[in-house]
Amino acid sequence: MAHRVSVKEEDAEDEVMLLECNDESEALTVLGDATPVPPGVVLDKLSAMLSTGRARLRFASGRSWGVNGVVFNTWTSFRYDPDGSCRLVDSADWRTGTREDWAASELQQLADLRKKAHCLPCTASAQPSVLRPRQCRRMVFQFHRECFKKKRAAAKPKAGGEMTIAAFLAVVKERLRGAGEMPTYVKLLTSMKNNAGKGEITKLLAGHPDLVSKIPAPKAGAKPQEKPRATPATLPAATPTAAAAAAPTAPAAAREKKAPQQPPSISKTDAGTARAREAVDVESAVLAPLRSLAPFAGLVRLAIRRGRPTQRLRLLRYLQSPSRAGAGAERREVFLLRRDPSAEFGQVVEAMRARLPELGGDSFAQRLAHICAVADYFTTFELDEQETHDPAEAQQANILEARAWNEGRLQLAMEAGVQPLFVDDPGAPLEQSGYAKRAKALGYRINFESMH
Repeated sequence: MAHRVSVKEEDAEDEVMLLECNDESEALTVLGDATPVPPGVVLDKLSAMLSTGRARLRFASGRSWGVNGVVFNTWTSFRYDPDGSCRLVDSADWRTGTREDWAASELQQLADLRKKAHCLPCTASAQPSVLRPRQCRRMVFQFHRECFKKKRAAAKPKAGGEMTIAAFLAVVKERLRGAGEMPTYVKLLTSMKNNAGKGEITKLLAGHPDLVSKIPAPKAGAKPQEKPRATPATLPAATPTAAAAAAPTAPAAAREKKAPQQPPSISKTDAGTARAREAVDVESAVLAPLRSLAPFAGLVRLAIRRGRPTQRLRLLRYLQSPSRAGAGAERREVFLLRRDPSAEFGQVVEAMRARLPELGGDSFAQRLAHICAVADYFTTFELDEQETHDPAEAQQANILEARAWNEGRLQLAMEAGVQPLFVDDPGAPLEQSGYAKRAKALGYRINFESMH
């Protein structure tokens, strides 16, 4: 029988989680079995930790990396393994499949979150399990203590009594950060980079006389600060001698003018907008990455691209409910809505929900299951069903991509037997659209509804 260390003197949370018993299998009974989830669930939780978490620390070990932090007073741990699978542990154990199971958009989201995680302090130590909060806290404390020791060592003056420039800047940064004067520190860095004199640095450090006395002397080889060059308007008239000296350079200037101009560079934003305006193939770009998922998982992922994990879970439960599966199976209809784009979308949603056979239950899940609206792809679903919409310019730039997602969403909804279905895509030619072709191919009756 394994020997257990007493937990009488440990924290209450350690005692509950059996953290000092060195028996992680027993502690895992608190979490239950690992829950396989789509990558989006884990990525949303990681995004929340990177945005709102406390005591965050990044761990790097070869091709693996991870982040620990406190989210809503609960220690949360994320880890990425070399095979592309991810694991996030908070109050439960969430796990994804390997890299082959991920969609391209999810891989891009993971790459963006990894860049964001690179801004966190990093250690090469082994990542502690969040099943041991005390060990997690100790790791964060030790990391910052070592950083503080290094700063103190760098700030110590030389044997001759004069600080190095690096030590001086470290002391100044710590002081100004504590005083909320980081803009002054930025100005100081710029001035020292330009080899400013001691007088200018003294003005920037006004109010900190002890720091003024520590200003290091400039290096012997440092060049004095250059004076700003005069503009062409202030230059004196050229003398004949000066004009003659400048004459040999005229052919070179002419050659520079004749050189072919390089095409303007395209920024990442422009490139993304250009790609978004190209036609998107629904089968290869939207549906193909989702075919390997569970029957309803792909539909949930397309219906809520920018929402919370709990909202995805609500939609999944609604789609799997026996009452929905057996309701109105004989009526397989798709309503393609014609409406003015300026009409209030909320009123349109209420009008469409009134056509559903059953108004009870989760109205949020009903709307996302039965109403395939392009507007959902420009919407971020917040807490308490609040919605944030993208500006009109962003919607116009990405309308073709949103329509492809919405068409794929309709396809998966029909394959799952959801009915009736409503399609809201103002401005699209509905009669010859992919919506109508896909509904006809799957045996759904097509109705064109005018809503003005």
